[in-house]
Amino acid sequence: VLSAHAHHFCDRLFEGGTREVTVSTFTWRNRDDPSFLLLYVYKDGSHSIDQCFLPRESFTMLLLVFLGASLIGLLILGISRCHVKLTTEIRSH
Repeated sequence: VLSAHAHHFCDRLFEGGTREVTVSTFTWRNRDDPSFLLLYVYKDGSHSIDQCFLPRESFTMLLLVFLGASLIGLLILGISRCHVKLTTEIRSH
């Protein structure tokens, strides 16, 4: 049985051999580490299920802040070098 839940993944085996796999939502809105399932069904009728995670939202946001700050720093450095070069050229004439 495959079912869905807003927050949690669950894999349960009931008496009688019935297996229930609950899939959590695939969004950072409800979890810092959302996941999805890969269901493999083989020709002999057997199957396997793998849970795969997205990167944590906190890590992704931290990475974006770092990259944004680095870009701003490089822009400021480039503008200041250009300004110094222009100032030097004006003084030499």
